[in-house]
Amino acid sequence: MQVLSKSFFKYTLVGVGGYFIYLLLLVGMVEGLGSNPVIASFLSFIPVLILSYVLSYKWVFNSNDSHKNTFTRYLFVIVIGLMWNVIIMYSTVYWLNWWYIYSQALVVLVVPVSNFLLNHFWTFNKK
Repeated sequence: MQVLSKSFFKYTLVGVGGYFIYLLLLVGMVEGLGSNPVIASFLSFIPVLILSYVLSYKWVFNSNDSHKNTFTRYLFVIVIGLMWNVIIMYSTVYWLNWWYIYSQALVVLVVPVSNFLLNHFWTFNKK
């Protein structure tokens, strides 16, 4: 259980750090370069995805598995997280009539925990 909590703490640090890098890149491209916000959002996501993967592989989960296996699984987990995000946002905003900020707060509670558990027990699982 201690390994799980230590990994979760590291995972949280990587996630928060990644989010700040994402915001810096996004704001820099939109405000500094005049980029389209949607394109800037996508472009900002790519380096953070790679950095988060590398840190998760080496530091958070200390994996030795091949990158072919783990990165494919990591991308799959990211897609699952994105689907959870859309499902939660859609159902709470349109069906439950929540304010979108409350919906996003629920997303922040559910998606990172789901992603961590999938990454811990499947993506970077030491066989």
